[in-house]
Amino acid sequence: MGGLFALIGLVLGIIALVKTRKGAGGKGMAIAGVVLSSISLLIAIAVFLIGIFFVGQMMESCGHLVNNEVLFERCVEGQTSSLMMENS
Repeated sequence: MGGLFALIGLVLGIIALVKTRKGAGGKGMAIAGVVLSSISLLIAIAVFLIGIFFVGQMMESCGHLVNNEVLFERCVEGQTSSLMMENS
C-alpha cells in the first residue's frame, strides 16, 4: 500500500515540477516531493523483495508439509520464531 502512495506522490511531484518550469512558484516543494516519494518507493520495493525472499525460504523449508495443515503451521511458526530470535 505504501508503494502505491509513493508512486502517486512521485507522479504529483513531477507534475508540480513541470508546472514550476512554466512560471509557477514552489520549485523547492516539488523537488522535495519527488525526492521523498522516490525514497519511499525504493523502500517499499525493498521491503516487498525482502518479504518475497523470506516467504521463499519458508516454503523451501516447510513446502513438503503443505498437505498436512497442522504440521505445515507448526513448521511455519518454528521458522518465524527462529527468524525473530536471530534478529533480536
